[in-house]
Amino acid sequence: MNERNYIDKIKFKLFLNRELSLLATSVAILGYTKGLKRVINFSFQNICYLSNGETTSSLRNEDELKKYGYAISKIIKKNRLKCNRLLNRGLKLNNFVHNLLKLKKDYRGYSDQALYNEASRLLDLFIKLFIFSTIIPFEMSSVFNDLKNKNGIKNYFNLEKKSIN
Repeated sequence: MNERNYIDKIKFKLFLNRELSLLATSVAILGYTKGLKRVINFSFQNICYLSNGETTSSLRNEDELKKYGYAISKIIKKNRLKCNRLLNRGLKLNNFVHNLLKLKKDYRGYSDQALYNEASRLLDLFIKLFIFSTIIPFEMSSVFNDLKNKNGIKNYFNLEKKSIN
């Protein structure tokens, strides 16, 4: 089956276009599948990334996008504590990475195994950063705006402020 037939069969729709490296694309895939499953008990089953060498198009199944929006909306409406914890974790990760970047580690002299372990640790950190500092705040901000427009949200200013930082 060629790519076009697969895209039509799964009913993909464009989610976003960005300049993404192969590493960033891999992190996004892991974040939207395994990472989100652990964090909000939702995982995209159908993900497609297409690149022309300059920009990468991210496609998602329309039904899964609706379920995803519902999962985020449910957290905001029914579990304010969890919502706050998720957003706070993103803020803490941002600070941690900011401080980590100041260290400018020198990896010369590391054994192959030590480099592998460090790379695995950094990849895991990158995935967590993507989930908690990009995906969750972006999606919650979108849901906040939607709920505000429908007058369905009250007293969420603190959470909304965290989601757009």
